[in-house]
Amino acid sequence: MLTTIPAIAATPAPVAKTATPDTDAQTATTDVPPVVAGVMVSLSAAGQIQAARNVGKNADIDNSSLPDGVKALLKTMRDIQSKIAQKMQEIKQVMANNLLSDKERAARVGNLQIDINTLSNVLTGASHMLAKSENESGMSLESRGLASKLASRDS
Repeated sequence: MLTTIPAIAATPAPVAKTATPDTDAQTATTDVPPVVAGVMVSLSAAGQIQAARNVGKNADIDNSSLPDGVKALLKTMRDIQSKIAQKMQEIKQVMANNLLSDKERAARVGNLQIDINTLSNVLTGASHMLAKSENESGMSLESRGLASKLASRDS
């Protein structure tokens, strides 16, 4: 199943024109203030709602005193856990779909199980990286306990 991303509109920021040795100083645009070139991004209403959900989803991690690298790993782990839960839900939906033949149902469930196994392996790797980061940064037992609690919290 593909994940949809809310629409995002990107508009280039205006760039001021300036006089160069090749142009006449009188013809250069002077009414536009100099602006650094960049991109202005505006989210759709659905995108803004999703962004607000994502901020709140990891607020406990963001508000902790853990190192930034540990926070990033915890957020990644939650994201992976969420994807695993989503794939498990998809398996339930496929199993309940009476319109599928037994062969098609088995194929779809098999593909979803492969996805879950892959995500589980990635989650295991992230867990090992978290442990390594905790050891290398010399985190206190209290901080390690907090990281463990945050990692195991349902997203």
